[in-house]
Amino acid sequence: MGLLTRVADEVPSILPCAEIEKTKTQNHLREDVEQRPVASQHAQVIANDPRTNLKDQLKSLLHKYNGCTNSDEVVEVVDQLVELNPTPSNCAQTALFEGEFHTLTAPTFPGRLKPVTKDQENIVQYTLGRISFNIFQPNKLVCTLRSVRNPVRSRSVHTKDGRTTFSYHFLLDITIHTPNGDLPATMINEAYCHEHPVVNNRLMVTFTGGTLMPASEIVNDNSKLKLWEKTFEGAYQKADEERSYLAWFLHYFLKLLLGLTVPSDHKEDILKNTFHFDMKRSPTGHMDVLYLDEDLRITKGNRGTIVIAERAVLLSQQ
Repeated sequence: MGLLTRVADEVPSILPCAEIEKTKTQNHLREDVEQRPVASQHAQVIANDPRTNLKDQLKSLLHKYNGCTNSDEVVEVVDQLVELNPTPSNCAQTALFEGEFHTLTAPTFPGRLKPVTKDQENIVQYTLGRISFNIFQPNKLVCTLRSVRNPVRSRSVHTKDGRTTFSYHFLLDITIHTPNGDLPATMINEAYCHEHPVVNNRLMVTFTGGTLMPASEIVNDNSKLKLWEKTFEGAYQKADEERSYLAWFLHYFLKLLLGLTVPSDHKEDILKNTFHFDMKRSPTGHMDVLYLDEDLRITKGNRGTIVIAERAVLLSQQ
């Protein structure tokens, strides 16, 4: 249960592999000679903006320390940005709160596999069991976490006191390493969030389930799809047969405590090549939004973990 209570704090922390896509509008392409000095002056203002400079410093430091936020240098820059937060209150009520974010920070929850060589320190690996609370099988397969995406969207469902709720899923892009080849996949940790009724800029995050599915390149490649099917064929029955008495106790305890519905080898799951679990009595944590602007979000989880995320598409480009 210790790991489960850290979900809201830790899941989003992962090094990204994707960069923000940048586009140019036709208006920019049609700028005439008279407009260029104005654009140049505007660019100079942005370059001299203290928030812009601090964000550039922060990204550089995260690259230097492989996404770790424990460095004094990182903490100092984060503190300075927090002081300049342009969304100091009611952040979930602004347009800035929604969008898709990619995390820039590395995970801190236990069980991360040690790198084989020093030049692999930026590679993040866990077993399939560790990153799924020992739910997805085969749980000993090694997985490389490539990136984590966090799409945030408002929902039609409201809290009892009328507050807006948001879908707050975490999409983990992973590579599952098997003896016969690598399998790109997506693991979705499903969650929703809403504003805390009292604490400013605090969001309550509730996790409701998870899904493991093959990436599109697996679905579109017959040989890779066969490898996927072979890898997961009978995996849950085998796990049941090999589970110890203590593991069975913990298994039933979690099912009782969380209302857990676990994946299985049922025909419908096998045909879809997708595995899913639900939590009817879901664990809830919280996060405080320390900083939020048009392209960066900094949060602090209920266990103190700092997570820094970059907006995938800038609001000005939408």
